[in-house]
Amino acid sequence: SRVATSTRQSLVDRPPTDRRSATRARCATTSAMSKVMKGTDALLTWLKKNTYAYPEVEVENFTSSWSDGLALCALMHNFCPDAIDWDDCKEALPLERAEVALMLANALGVNVLMDGEDFLMLPKPDSKSVITTLSQFYTHFRTAANHNKRPRGSPYSRASLDASLHEQALEFQEEAEQYWAKRAKFNVFGKNSGGGGGSGG
Repeated sequence: SRVATSTRQSLVDRPPTDRRSATRARCATTSAMSKVMKGTDALLTWLKKNTYAYPEVEVENFTSSWSDGLALCALMHNFCPDAIDWDDCKEALPLERAEVALMLANALGVNVLMDGEDFLMLPKPDSKSVITTLSQFYTHFRTAANHNKRPRGSPYSRASLDASLHEQALEFQEEAEQYWAKRAKFNVFGKNSGGGGGSGG
């Protein structure tokens, strides 16, 4: 209480110029945050638009929407349909999908800042990293001249990956299934415990 009173008094005692400077700084910070929000909203809208034609994909955010690799494949197939095997992507494991899409992006010159496992991080990928990486896709593909390219070795598919990556993808899938099974079991146990405590009271 004494600290709060002192803080309020110091604000009152500030010269008018100091108070105006503080107000301008707050306004500048708010404006910057607003621009970032508008930028991420615009990016999400762009991503939705360019994956809309793929019923298997639903882009709603910068975390779970990208955690199985299929949205990445859809985005790449949308811009370069002859450079990636979409049917193969649908049948592939999540890590394989992500790696195939990122391999193609690298070949096309996109500045890829994450690897496949980063996108599949449990329980969800880091949204700031995903936003930063997908912004690179936007920067690259907003130029029409970069559409419909076919780099050497395409169309990319699981066959384009190192043989060892398939084993990694299987292991990753098994770990993910165990993680979600344990989480579901814990949630059920927690709910039952909570319910028992309530009835006991």
